[in-house]
Amino acid sequence: MASDQRARPGPPGRPRRPGLRVLLAKPAYRRLFAAQTISRWSDTFNTVALAVLVFRLTGRGLGVSGVVIAEILPVLALARSPACSPTGCRACGSVRGS
Repeated sequence: MASDQRARPGPPGRPRRPGLRVLLAKPAYRRLFAAQTISRWSDTFNTVALAVLVFRLTGRGLGVSGVVIAEILPVLALARSPACSPTGCRACGSVRGS
């Protein structure tokens, strides 16, 4: 039996998804995982640094609130967009649930 099939069983009739250990054993995925992790950390660092900079320049929490709203607003706008609904995305053609 292969090592990727020894983990906990999935629902009957559905193929089991590989675990993180199996995925990280592949060098290409390991590089992708590391690059994505570094990218997320840098995005977080950038947001915190920007908020601190705005606070130091203005001395007011209102400016920091503006930074946070400016960071979150595009995400919320795209999440509520009819182009990308929970059932599918017209922009890229993907369909969820299948």
